[in-house]
Amino acid sequence: MTTVTLYTPIISFENAPTNKLKLFCHVLNASNQPRNGSIQIMDAGGNPISSTGYHNLQPGNATGDSAPLYILSSTALIGLIYAKVTVIGAAHDIRANLILTDSNGNTIVSVEAH
Repeated sequence: MTTVTLYTPIISFENAPTNKLKLFCHVLNASNQPRNGSIQIMDAGGNPISSTGYHNLQPGNATGDSAPLYILSSTALIGLIYAKVTVIGAAHDIRANLILTDSNGNTIVSVEAH
């Protein structure tokens, strides 16, 4: 099987020191077989700020990774973040998204990986 990489669109946000905003990247196995792959939340320079793998993710099950925004060290006023998700299989085997939430866990923005 081949490894396929999906990317979310970029989310932009005010880059201020805060622990009130959080990022989540979720992956759902939409195939009928277990799947393996990786999840990375990336800064605009292509550097991972959070990274994990998923192994033997069963059909219909989901997993994910998260990162607080205060770990960014950029001095830019606007931060840019995206997610990179791989799957060993076909692109249609998984669904993935990147979500930015506020301090209460409410979704501010959600973007889908393609």
